[in-house]
Amino acid sequence: MNQAIAKTILDKFMNIGYFCFDKNILNLMQDFDNWELFLNYMVDAGILSAFKHEGFHITVNTVEELSIAEKNIVKLT
Repeated sequence: MNQAIAKTILDKFMNIGYFCFDKNILNLMQDFDNWELFLNYMVDAGILSAFKHEGFHITVNTVEELSIAEKNIVKLT
């Protein structure tokens, strides 16, 4: 039986953990007290943008989710 975990659809973007920065950006990070202020600056300065993925996404945070992902991996090909 093919199982899938339903994902909530949000009305805003969400980061799933991938950033690619030039190493010089590390110096700039030190000027900010928190990550949110830094990201807002980067967006406002036109330095940071996003890729909106609208395809199938499999989250694997638990052994159960891994098992479900293995059963549904064909959807990605």
